[in-house]
Amino acid sequence: MRLYITFKIIIFILSTFLLNGSQNVLVSQEDNYLDVVTSIKPIQDIIMGYYKSWDLIYILPTNLNSTKTGINSLAYSPDGTELVTSSCGKISFWNALTFEFTRALYAHKYRAEIEFSPDGEQLITSNDNSTKIWNSKTVDMIRTINQAGSCATFSVTKQLAICENNAISFKNRDNTPSTRNAHVLLVPETQARIYFITYSPNGAYLAALVKYPKKSELILWDSEHYRQIYTKQIVAGTRQAISFSPDSERIALATPDILVVYSIKIKQEIYSGEHKNICSVRYTPNNLYIIIGFTELKIEVLGAQKFTPQQTLSGPSSFLTIAPDSNHLATCALSDDVIYIWQAPLEFILTKLSQKKSGTVLSS
Repeated sequence: MRLYITFKIIIFILSTFLLNGSQNVLVSQEDNYLDVVTSIKPIQDIIMGYYKSWDLIYILPTNLNSTKTGINSLAYSPDGTELVTSSCGKISFWNALTFEFTRALYAHKYRAEIEFSPDGEQLITSNDNSTKIWNSKTVDMIRTINQAGSCATFSVTKQLAICENNAISFKNRDNTPSTRNAHVLLVPETQARIYFITYSPNGAYLAALVKYPKKSELILWDSEHYRQIYTKQIVAGTRQAISFSPDSERIALATPDILVVYSIKIKQEIYSGEHKNICSVRYTPNNLYIIIGFTELKIEVLGAQKFTPQQTLSGPSSFLTIAPDSNHLATCALSDDVIYIWQAPLEFILTKLSQKKSGTVLSS
């Protein structure tokens, strides 16, 4: 990994040298400028491509035996030290730097989705039959919810929201009833089933993905009074169809063939672009990019502010997770047992290092 970053820094230095060199040539050899630029520009384009691109740096095989099971979910731990995968109910922990396997727990009989609590101390696993909460370090089970179609999520304030069918209830982390959120939140239609819930990073909003007989829908509430503030039809069946921005001011959602970004702050959709066959969408924690996964093994990188296309990657894209420092992107496919690890653009890494050295912080 260090060798790879060193290589990209060398590329950056070469690029700077060539750019400065071409400017010097313009001054000293004005008559030959066109010939010099023609010869140098292709090299600059190649080098600057390295400088600004997400690059595949590692392929991690997660199946330690010969039976192919596929990956159902993956997530970085909040401190960025571990990458966790779910495959046929088995939850595996990997060192995020060396990619070595460290431990496993057998959570469910079949496929399961995984989610860390914001502090990283607990891990939620859920599938169509039950939801379980684990100590993420000791892998001891803390609680199980034996309810078909259940799911759960933690807020940054350590509130636990639990959904069962079309209802959401609220508890404290120690399983005692929450005095702040003592009521039960209901989706009115009896045939509705909530299959995923998540809080915004600041805990101010709660989003739910709801499946009806003929459609799936996002419902967004404020978490203070649980007033419904936004609804939208989304891609059916995937829990990665929505993503809050790190500042909690926006939410990106994959509707059928269209990516929509809704501004919670100004209460309106600020982007709607055609992106066919979306299966996953994620904001990077630095709020610079929106990463979109497609069913045809394609990943698209958009600028998070102006939504301009940055790069298209070829690789598995059913599930996406991004390291907390935004340096790495991990992607996988439901039908395969490998994870692709992508390195963030050197442009971002060098900027972050220089700002860290000078004591400034990256703006989101």
